[in-house]
Amino acid sequence: MNVETGESKVAFFIPEKLPVADYKLILFCVSGTTESVLSMTGPNIGTVYPAIASAGDEVAVEGLYFGQKKPRMWFEYIHPKTLKIATMPITIVTPLEYPDAYDHGGQSCMELETGKSLVRFIVPPGLPNGECNIFLDNGTGSAFVLFTCRFHISGKISRDILKGIDVILYQNGQEISRTQSGSDGYYTFSTLLDGDYTVYPKLKGYFFFPAYYDVTINGKNKDNYNFVATKLWDFIVIDASAGPNADFYPVEKYNSENAPEDLYWNDLYKTDKIVLRKVSISGSAKFKIGSPTTELGRVGNETQHEVTLTQGYYVCVFEITQKQYQNVMGAIPSFYRGDTRPVEQVSWINARGGNWPGDPPGSGIPSESSFAGLLSSKTGLCIDLPTEAQWEYACRAGTTTALNTGKNLSSVIACSEATDAAWYSGDVGNSQHRPVGQKIPNYWGLFDMHGNVWEWCLDYYSNFGTASDIDPKGPQTGSKKVGKSGSWVNPAGSVRSARRTYIVPDNYLDYCGFRVIAKLYNVKGTVSGDIYGKVKIKLSGTATDETTTTQDGIYYFYDLLQGDYLVTPYMDGYIFEPSERAFTISDHDIYDLNFYSKQLKLTISGHISGDITDGVTIYLQGTKYDSTTSASDGSYKFIGLSTGNYTVTPCMQGYKFEPESKDVSIFGADVKNIDFTSIK
Repeated sequence: MNVETGESKVAFFIPEKLPVADYKLILFCVSGTTESVLSMTGPNIGTVYPAIASAGDEVAVEGLYFGQKKPRMWFEYIHPKTLKIATMPITIVTPLEYPDAYDHGGQSCMELETGKSLVRFIVPPGLPNGECNIFLDNGTGSAFVLFTCRFHISGKISRDILKGIDVILYQNGQEISRTQSGSDGYYTFSTLLDGDYTVYPKLKGYFFFPAYYDVTINGKNKDNYNFVATKLWDFIVIDASAGPNADFYPVEKYNSENAPEDLYWNDLYKTDKIVLRKVSISGSAKFKIGSPTTELGRVGNETQHEVTLTQGYYVCVFEITQKQYQNVMGAIPSFYRGDTRPVEQVSWINARGGNWPGDPPGSGIPSESSFAGLLSSKTGLCIDLPTEAQWEYACRAGTTTALNTGKNLSSVIACSEATDAAWYSGDVGNSQHRPVGQKIPNYWGLFDMHGNVWEWCLDYYSNFGTASDIDPKGPQTGSKKVGKSGSWVNPAGSVRSARRTYIVPDNYLDYCGFRVIAKLYNVKGTVSGDIYGKVKIKLSGTATDETTTTQDGIYYFYDLLQGDYLVTPYMDGYIFEPSERAFTISDHDIYDLNFYSKQLKLTISGHISGDITDGVTIYLQGTKYDSTTSASDGSYKFIGLSTGNYTVTPCMQGYKFEPESKDVSIFGADVKNIDFTSIK
């Protein structure tokens, strides 16, 4: 009480569960009594937003008179199994609009004067799919509002691209929704009913692993449907569907823009067709083969050292399957059968045979009766096994970790890192190999470079040294060949990128197979003479390309398949001897495709007629500046000109000329009849 003014204030708490009604509030004091009316009001729910949401979504409920303390809230629904009424409590979270709403004495976000209220909650997991009621009790009364629970499917895109990938949702073969991945790669489809769905990412120039997910919603959200995006590159596809008696297998070339969308997923490309992906070297590529001393699972024959590769190649996207082997060789030697399983129980002699490394070039070609030899003769390509360096370079795809997924092992026996990338004993229970292309590919889109079956390499086996090497081919002689990748019978430590073993060439093992490469070759030449730098060189034939000579007149074309080609130099104002050169790539690089350049000496000529013909000065401006004087018959000529744009202007005091000047362009031929008429 304020003694001077007599003004008084008192405060009290309203008892809980006081029924909704109008009450008399009576104050007794020594001087008498006074009274007023107090109205107890139940909550009034206005809106719920969104009215349809999934578990994990935030929902807002707006209305009047939710109370000054947090109201009690719950879901009421028909249990899908018992068909009886069931409840589930709701936990209120602090509204974003009222960050201090519950920080002081449990006060709600109600505005005391207007009675307006707002609460938020997160839809809990386990709430059944369908309609239910949201109840709110403010301590005096309760109210409810209709709410519909739906579910969501979510996941993430990773690796080569994250943002802007179309993710499409299908049901019963029909597209029902489409979204795009965000900058962090995440995507979500919300407010879904129970049912069967298919999630399919799509972006031109990329392939996704897996290609799609079949998802069944049955009372729960579905998360972590993740995809790995890998950029498409250049491919060749060998069609061996005609079988072992065919004389020729067609070869098709593709790039990232026109590669078939199902190239990685259609079993056609694991059976009747053989897909090889280009590994471009562009002159040279350096990497470290072997493993660092700190790598878990390392063994003593993996001494790390630098290797330089100078020739590109195409490498099989998958291990050679049993159906592919049968199409070429006419038989399946494998113990564990399946068209899309890797071929095994195939020796190095069956896969490649012949002599290696071989000297001189051409003597190290595969045996004519081997898989690589037959495929070479029927495609015109140089098919072979990869060297160990080529195999490991392709396997690593730029990574330096134990696995080509960018991860190291956490155990040498079994671990999740190996399980993601390989079929190995810790994953398949030491049972047998599996169909190709089911584990995550490496960054270049190559599958099963870890585990499944060991893969033959060209090289004879020997221990690594420490010195750097260029295009290593292994020892000249030996009794055992290198095997890479590990297999289904080996633990996690044996499926690392650096892991290497030795196998007798004529062994037939149910855990040993192979993949092949198609060799690529390089071309080099020079331009000399009047000009040699910045000359454009055009390549046509089996492949098309264009390059420019260096300041020293040298040019290169890298990573070319076998075939017939033509190189043509060109530069305005010059001729070349010879004008073009044809060549054929068979089994080695091509050098000395040389040209000699000569500058063109062109002319512009014309005639002066009219009131004066003799002694008129003619000026030349443009690529070259010059002047000359007309002869007595009015003729004039500029000589020794290169190609380009010029302006010819006659001039003599006391005369004018029609036209005043002429623009002239020279491109490879003399220009005549640039004539003028003089007027005194």
